[in-house]
Amino acid sequence: MNIRLFTPIIVFLPATWGLWHFKLLSGVPENVAPSIAGTFTQVGASMLGFMLAAMAILATISDAHLVKIMKVQGHYSDLLKTLFIGCLIYLIMTGIGVVLLFCPSSWEITKVLLVAVSISALTSLTDLGHKFWLVLSNLHK
Repeated sequence: MNIRLFTPIIVFLPATWGLWHFKLLSGVPENVAPSIAGTFTQVGASMLGFMLAAMAILATISDAHLVKIMKVQGHYSDLLKTLFIGCLIYLIMTGIGVVLLFCPSSWEITKVLLVAVSISALTSLTDLGHKFWLVLSNLHK
């Protein structure tokens, strides 16, 4: 089991606790909630779409020599799992943004969750970017 798959979840928990406990977002006024919610919803939905497109591209090149080798060595399933986790994180981000749009009274906890999920998403994107870099750098071989 690859521990890097769980890194976004591991990062999310202390980020949520730290943001809430130390009240790091207490200076963000409630009147900007709709704007922030809309932005996070758009970013989450856009990134979700890009990740789904990346999975579709991977599925179309499944007969390529590199992909066959990746399947044998287990890297292909690891890449797909990382993509699915990234999709899940961005789906959660989109969902939290939508909740904030329709229920602005939940501003205090929602802003903490949005920032924590963003930190988790960046962690996931870093891992995914590294894996795609490895794939792309080995295409010429």
